[in-house]
Amino acid sequence: MQKSRAKDKMDKLNPRIEKILEDIDSGKIKTTRYKTVDEYLKHVDKVLSE
Repeated sequence: MQKSRAKDKMDKLNPRIEKILEDIDSGKIKTTRYKTVDEYLKHVDKVLSE
């Protein structure tokens, strides 16, 4: 049951996350906390799994 709720949440956030990742890759958004997109994705995965 929890996995389906997490998947639904991920599906809703997915377009926003993709836009943020594109902005980070293109340099529109500068991150000081996360040096790479992979580090950011690990953080996103951790937050969504809670």
